[in-house]
Amino acid sequence: MAGPDPSPSTTPETSRGHASRIDRLYYTRPAPLLRGRRWLMFLAFVAALGWAGWALTDKSHQIAPGAVVAAHATWENDCQACHVPLSPIREGGWQEKVFAGSAPHPAKCEKCHALASHSPRQVPAEVGSCSSCHVDHRGREADISRVADTTCTACHGDIGAHSIAAAGEPKPVLPSVTRFDADHHPPFQSLAADPGRVKFSHGRHMRAGLTLGAGNGADKVAWTYARLPAADRARYVPAGVSETDLVQLDCAACHQFASDIPPDVLLGDLRPVSALLAGRAPGAIALPVEFERHCSACHQLPADASASAETATAAETGVAATSVAPETSAASQLPHGLDAGAIRRFLESRAVAALDAPPGGAPPGERPFPVAHIPEPPRDATSLDELRAGVDARRLFVRGVCEKCHQVDPVTLAADGSLVAAISGDRAPEEGWFGVGPSRIKMVWLEKARFDHSAHRSWSCRECHAGAYPPAMPPADVLASSPLDHGQVLIAGKESCLGCHAPRQREGVSGREFGGARFDCVECHGYHGHGHLPPLPVAP
Repeated sequence: MAGPDPSPSTTPETSRGHASRIDRLYYTRPAPLLRGRRWLMFLAFVAALGWAGWALTDKSHQIAPGAVVAAHATWENDCQACHVPLSPIREGGWQEKVFAGSAPHPAKCEKCHALASHSPRQVPAEVGSCSSCHVDHRGREADISRVADTTCTACHGDIGAHSIAAAGEPKPVLPSVTRFDADHHPPFQSLAADPGRVKFSHGRHMRAGLTLGAGNGADKVAWTYARLPAADRARYVPAGVSETDLVQLDCAACHQFASDIPPDVLLGDLRPVSALLAGRAPGAIALPVEFERHCSACHQLPADASASAETATAAETGVAATSVAPETSAASQLPHGLDAGAIRRFLESRAVAALDAPPGGAPPGERPFPVAHIPEPPRDATSLDELRAGVDARRLFVRGVCEKCHQVDPVTLAADGSLVAAISGDRAPEEGWFGVGPSRIKMVWLEKARFDHSAHRSWSCRECHAGAYPPAMPPADVLASSPLDHGQVLIAGKESCLGCHAPRQREGVSGREFGGARFDCVECHGYHGHGHLPPLPVAP
């Protein structure tokens, strides 16, 4: 009995049957992938022809996307002034690998821009070329120094991983910065402490009458404009104010700008701040406070108790001592800014002049400094004891005068230059003298950033320096003393900046808008040399 026919699905296909299904003319018809490749080659050829035609008709724009910045316009038609043939402009691209042996591009920039390095702690291998940050050919008005924040935060976003220890120093722990706001930018390091050595109370000097006390001595009498020397009244007395009114100072009384002072009135030596004035816009920073220009109208420097009594008598009459007897006052006032040796010379000169004065008379009116004209007093023991006692009394008194405003340091002086040593013949070093060191008042507080007062003149000083103003006190509390705030930094921190330098926002409750001013990194910071200008010393 025959079985069932085998099913076609189960019958194995022979090789002949498999070959019969292959199209024998497949090689005469291109595959889709091959057709696409041929079209791409054709389009590339057409693009190359178009690029060549564009280069022939508009060569400059084909190579450069735009005009160079105005500062580089002189070399716009001289490409090799800035570019090296076959040398990549930026690092990190394929051109750098192909043309690795060509001359480096930064060499062209450094012919004109010889700038300091960013930081001794930077990693040399991570320092990019000039054009990696400053891209030109973006138009005449482009600001190629205003780079994107990413060029800064690429390292400062994790500064610990992108810094090394300076020679001989441990690696510092630096805060990372990703943007300027309350959470991602540290407090201003320059405001951490005040290096100044001057005792000055802003609160006391900003009150009407300058002092909070009353009576009990000349320094407790409220000052009126009539007590100022006549030469200073024109500057301090506001329009429409009587000379019998109490003196009311404001910030501009001491913090002046070169742009606000007429050339014929600008006093003092500006050589120490010439770099500040030359490197910044007019009105950007305040000139240093100077004793002769800002303090001497009210603050006398009596050289002994008799000169102090003269000042007190003048204060009771309501006028300054220099207005009563200028020739006597000049002789009795200690010049400001003397070192320890000069202070000793001056006080010894005044003590010698006092011994040489007629009985019951006053010392000569001419200032006893220098003292070459003073006759030598007798060498007897009594006169020497009186001379030493007079010098010691004046030294103790003047030290107290200096300590009211300055920090003084003990000094031991050699006998050379001493009048007492020359008269007595004693060549032993003298102890107990003192010197007033540098004031160390900062000329520029934000040392690693840029701040321009002229751009903020529409704001009240109180907006940023509220701590310099005295607190409101009721009349019954006029005898209270104002705290000496010389240890407090009254410069505004980042909190006062964030009200403007932030994205424009609207407060949810009040609806008040704030922010809107630029807050990118280069608005306040520079890269080369840690800032827009090299660090500057404090005032001596």
